[in-house]
Amino acid sequence: EDASFTRGVCAALDALAVKHGLEIKSQTEVPSTPSAEHLDPVARNLSMSELNPDAVVTCVYDAGCAEWISSLRRAEWTPKAQVFTVCVGMDEFTAAVGKSDAMYMTGISPWDPSLSAKDDVVGWSASEFAKSFEERTHRTPTYHSASAAASVGAMVQAIERANSFDSDKVAQVLSSEEFPTLYGKLSFDSNGQSKAPSLFLQYDANATVQTVYPLESSSGEFVYPMPTWANRDCVFLSVCKEGSSSTVPGECRDDGSCECDDPRALSSGVGTEASCVVVPAEDVTYVSVTLVAVGYVMFGIQAVFALSCAAWTVYHRSKHVVRASQPIFLCLLCFGAFVLNLSILPIGVQGKYRYVQDETTGEMTDVPNPDIAMVDAACMAVPWLFSLGFSLIFSALL
Repeated sequence: EDASFTRGVCAALDALAVKHGLEIKSQTEVPSTPSAEHLDPVARNLSMSELNPDAVVTCVYDAGCAEWISSLRRAEWTPKAQVFTVCVGMDEFTAAVGKSDAMYMTGISPWDPSLSAKDDVVGWSASEFAKSFEERTHRTPTYHSASAAASVGAMVQAIERANSFDSDKVAQVLSSEEFPTLYGKLSFDSNGQSKAPSLFLQYDANATVQTVYPLESSSGEFVYPMPTWANRDCVFLSVCKEGSSSTVPGECRDDGSCECDDPRALSSGVGTEASCVVVPAEDVTYVSVTLVAVGYVMFGIQAVFALSCAAWTVYHRSKHVVRASQPIFLCLLCFGAFVLNLSILPIGVQGKYRYVQDETTGEMTDVPNPDIAMVDAACMAVPWLFSLGFSLIFSALL
């Protein structure tokens, strides 16, 4: 951000990158109090495969933090680590972006209530001081209030060690010794500047700030890489974990999809739409084996009856009654009945889909079903045999 403080902070990055063997892939300066118009192009540019940095350091004031997270959301890109120079630990930041988006964001601060430190004068830890401060002011303490309290503690300890109120003696103790305070172990260099290291902070899974560095003062472990936006949406905004009346529970994957606990369920959607849907056993309305058997038996009875009638007609074709009924039409009638009766057989031919179905996912593959040709022939044979037999019967009658 175009401001003296933010430029000054980020100016140290080049030297730090060289010192620790890191590569800076891109640096961009945006106007003071940047908006989506300024930050969206930066987020889209960083998300491109030729850049895609592991960590992003954002030197902005508090208003820019929320805008930058919104830009990352719109770019649908999640860096492995996001470092802010301010914002982490501020109530306004969490309120602006929401707890799920604040989680795992990192930042730098001289002090935080999660710091593992205890004051030798009042006996307060950093968290106890923060609790007492909130009870009295109804505000979350910043490092400004903590440093003021620690200054009093350091002064008391220096006076006690000097065993004097003489300013020169007290100053000598302050410049040469170390003082356990709720701000950490305070000591000063030759210029009178505090030698206390800055803290590396990170929101944990409960959106609570933890000190992750220095290790000796840490209150939590550094989470890297941080979860993707889709994963956060799946965890906090979808029905994946709890399930619903129409879905079953599962676990959110890194890509925001739902890994189903039930092997019968299928993962559906990502992010806010992630769920596990149980696909019921498909009813393909097959003709039952019993009904097919009954059909074959009826075909046999009717076939025997039609052929027997045709044979009887041929055998008695010289009889007066048979001649009067025109044997050729009687035989045509029997043949038509036999052909119509044949349409029962292909009805019993059944198959699945035109392509082989994956037994695990239920989805169609590109492999053709080898039985489909027989099913196609049977489907075409039914109307042809029925219509042909029907036509032969009635043409003989007419």
